[in-house]
Amino acid sequence: MNGPNADTWQTTTRRIGRALGRQAQAERLVRDLEDRLGDVRRRATRLRGRTFTFSSFAGDQVVTKCARDDVLVRFLAGFGLALPALVAALPESGPAGMAGVSRERLELIDAGYTLITFRDEHERRAIETTALFARLNSVRNGGYLPLTPAESHALAFPSVLSIPYAIDRVLPRLNR
Repeated sequence: MNGPNADTWQTTTRRIGRALGRQAQAERLVRDLEDRLGDVRRRATRLRGRTFTFSSFAGDQVVTKCARDDVLVRFLAGFGLALPALVAALPESGPAGMAGVSRERLELIDAGYTLITFRDEHERRAIETTALFARLNSVRNGGYLPLTPAESHALAFPSVLSIPYAIDRVLPRLNR
């Protein structure tokens, strides 16, 4: 993947460490976090083989991650999650790696886990109270996970600082 936020968090951490003359500290941060991620992956057995979507609302449209090489998608794939084939086949039509989906087609973002970020509670209530939303399998089966902007940014922009936040705040809610 080319463009902003295309490098792994490990590469970014090492580059920053090299630029600051702190390579050893950067390597230690990478190693410690990789060890922690390994522990979390071993415990996250419920996630393996499940599908997920990650979406946000923008006015009358939903935008959802559709690129398998997106950094957020790769991060969650590390826990055994995958985009549904239908979502991965959607054409990009917004920000890089995102596809626009009308509110009338919410079934397109249904998956084992449906992660949605909202700008505010008013927007969240406006969606969660619709009949189309209530029909999603993930909503009926407990796989719907509303995210705060901070949680969604921690997933979308993984770093040595944001990953521990995501591990502590988001992954336990998925792996229950």
